[in-house]
Amino acid sequence: MDVVGAIERMGGLSTRAALIQATSRSDVDRALASQAVVRVGQGRYTLPGVDAAAAQAHAMNGVLCLASAALHHGWEVKAVPGKPHVLVPRNRNVPRRYRSRVVLHSADLAPDDVTGQATSRELTLTQCLRLLPYDEALVIADSALRHGEHATLRRAAALVRGRGQVNAERVAARATDLSANAFESVTRAICTASPGSTSSRR
Repeated sequence: MDVVGAIERMGGLSTRAALIQATSRSDVDRALASQAVVRVGQGRYTLPGVDAAAAQAHAMNGVLCLASAALHHGWEVKAVPGKPHVLVPRNRNVPRRYRSRVVLHSADLAPDDVTGQATSRELTLTQCLRLLPYDEALVIADSALRHGEHATLRRAAALVRGRGQVNAERVAARATDLSANAFESVTRAICTASPGSTSSRR
């Protein structure tokens, strides 16, 4: 497996140690030198598109949301979005040149709904629990828990009412910080969603 494939399998983010274990030290160094992957923190690496997503949102006077916001907060995802998910205020006229580069969403946000160049951690989880398919939401919820966001996940799940509430409750109930990575989370999601599984009948 190459370095880019390893990061994608790990959910779009990885430590240097994990990348070296999955590939080799020389592979990681070559990927960095060629900018196939980029360093985003001490011993933390991601893909160039993930790193550039915040700049794209800023250029549009928007913020990252959903899986793109999750990556911005350092949480792994099932699959890195091909285009960043960007949220802009309702009724904002977004120039055509930007529309083809992003997946565009609109909503009016309060100051507390934004952290840096992304929706806040709580709003990001609320939107992911409400809007994403079960497996994608579970990957993000598991990763958030691994990063200590237990209270944030509880608050986010409690905020979902009406549309998406059943999915949010299901994900919040089954999320765990014991899942090591995105691949394990997806595998668990498949098992719990299978018709014959005990969990799927709960």
